[in-house]
Amino acid sequence: MAVLGDSISTGMNVSAYLKEAKDLTWSTGKNLPASHFSRFQSELGVTKIAAHNVAKAAVTSFDLGRQIDAIDSDQLDYVTMQIGANDLCLSVGKNEDQLNSYGSRIESAIDKLINRYPDVKILLTPVPYMNRLVELYGNNFKCKLVWASAKNFGLSCDSLLGRSANQSSRQKFEDYRKDLNEQLGEVAKRYPDNVSFNPGIGNTSFEKSHISNLDCFHPDKEGQSLIADKTWDKSFAESALFH
Repeated sequence: MAVLGDSISTGMNVSAYLKEAKDLTWSTGKNLPASHFSRFQSELGVTKIAAHNVAKAAVTSFDLGRQIDAIDSDQLDYVTMQIGANDLCLSVGKNEDQLNSYGSRIESAIDKLINRYPDVKILLTPVPYMNRLVELYGNNFKCKLVWASAKNFGLSCDSLLGRSANQSSRQKFEDYRKDLNEQLGEVAKRYPDNVSFNPGIGNTSFEKSHISNLDCFHPDKEGQSLIADKTWDKSFAESALFH
C-alpha cells in the first residue's frame, strides 16, 4: 500500500513541532491502531504489508507525479490520496487559475498509477473543511502567532488564516474548497473499477482535541484517528486483496 499527499499524511506536528510522524498517520501509520494499515491487519487479517509513505509536506497536487515515481515497488494494491489543502492555501487570491486544473492533475496521477498497477485500488479523500480552524481558534492569540510564523517554513495559509484574511476571503476559500471536491468527484466517476471517493467526509466537523496544540492547524494523534475512521471503507479495502 502507499499514501500520496501533503503534510497531513506525513504526520506533521503530531508529536513534535516541525517533525513528521509517519508511523502515526491515518493511512500507513503502523503505530496508530485506527490507521488503514492497522485495520488491514486487525479487520482483514493481512499479516505482511509493505507500506510506502511518499507524501511530502508543503506540496500541492503538482507533486503527485514525483511521489508516484518515488514508490519503490513492483506491486501496489491500495493507495490513499489526500491532497489539495496547499493548492487552496497557495492559490486563493493569487493563482486561482491553477485551481481550475486541479482535477486534471488528479486524473493524470490516477492514470499514472493505473498504467503501472492496473488492478490498484485508489481511495480519494476530499479537502477538509478548513474554515473550522477559524471557528475554533480565530480569537486565539497564540494560534495567530503560530499561523503567522508558519510562512517561514512553507506551511502558511494566508488566504484563510493570515492577518489580512476576512469574511469575504474566507468565503472564497470555502467556495474553492467545495469546487475542488466536486472536481475530485467527477474524476472518480471516470474510474469505477479503481477509484473510490466519499465527499461527505470533507464536511466532518473536528474539535480542538483533534488539532495539534503545536500549530493549531495539523491533526494530532486523535485527529489522525478521526481521519482514519471517516475514510476507512472495509469493503473497498477488501477488494484490493482479491484481483
